Amino acid sequence: MSYQSGNFSAGYPGAQASYSYGRSLGLVLWAAVGAVFFGAIVTVIGLAFLPTISIPMRQNRPLISTLSFGAGALVLLLVLLFVVWRNQFKVMLDGSQVTIVKAFRQVGRFDARQAVVTSHVLKQSTNGIPTSTTRTLIIQQNGLEQRFVCKQFSRKTFSEMVARLRSFAPVFAETGSPMANPEPVQQFVPQVFRLDPDALRGRIRALLIVASIALLVAVISGIMVFNGVGLDSDASLPLMLVLAITGALALGLFIALIPLARLRSSTPRQLAVDPHGIGIDDQYFAFAALNRVQATPSNYGINQRNKLRLQGSDGRNQEYTLGINQQSGRLVFAEYGAFIAALQAATATRPGLLIMDLQ
Repeated sequence: MSYQSGNFSAGYPGAQASYSYGRSLGLVLWAAVGAVFFGAIVTVIGLAFLPTISIPMRQNRPLISTLSFGAGALVLLLVLLFVVWRNQFKVMLDGSQVTIVKAFRQVGRFDARQAVVTSHVLKQSTNGIPTSTTRTLIIQQNGLEQRFVCKQFSRKTFSEMVARLRSFAPVFAETGSPMANPEPVQQFVPQVFRLDPDALRGRIRALLIVASIALLVAVISGIMVFNGVGLDSDASLPLMLVLAITGALALGLFIALIPLARLRSSTPRQLAVDPHGIGIDDQYFAFAALNRVQATPSNYGINQRNKLRLQGSDGRNQEYTLGINQQSGRLVFAEYGAFIAALQAATATRPGLLIMDLQ
């Protein structure tokens, strides 16, 4: 888990509470393990390389050991110093005053009520395998922009920090610009949004047809092979290849149908937002009974699943899928951006309740 602490005072939570957000302890420990690994590599290289320099050096084993372990220890200390000191980063809130500390010195200070707070998350991958994620806090104030890379911040801590900072100056979901006159909760007009879970039916039907055809071909090929048809002819090898390929294809497609069917079943048909809570189909969740409302940002990228998570004060969690961001085709929830904007307006007087899931 990431380092996060809070000192809560009575009164308006956004103005009185103090918070401190820091690096994930797990990621820091992982970096420390990496430092030990690099130190060990340098030591092994020294033990293997130094004896090849000269015959006197080869005969002086104590010197070889001293130099090798010394070099390894030096590398270990340098990397640990970089991890503990150079990468140290903390964001502290005292009321609306924000102080940013890097390498144990202050590098930024501003009033969250006078700043526009946004963020940028860059995911890097190699051959489809995620390798790293860079989370950047962006502060715009008096025409100037500052960017702070939040190294070793966990997804949860970074999302909560950005939500807390943005709660002082509510923003439009699409533009990211501050609201000149945020609408009071009493004047917020309840809004109803309709979703179309059946938009996934076409994709499910297409996969099911292709999977059924592949399975049928695999069954026919299997019957021919196991009945001995063509085993002694030139057609035996092609039949076995067809059986393997179509069988694997059918299995893969049927496996792919499972999450798609779950996605359709977890998608509600109607959402309603009013000043006091959110309605999902025939259920109603009052904001007063929720500790957290977590949602995927509306402009978070193509093929990103939009999710809504509700954490109740009793510890129970509810999760809903609200479609997928896509450029073409039939959309499950075309008004997702408007829904996020309505949710932000409805929770404007409840700082920290709504959190954008900055994955």
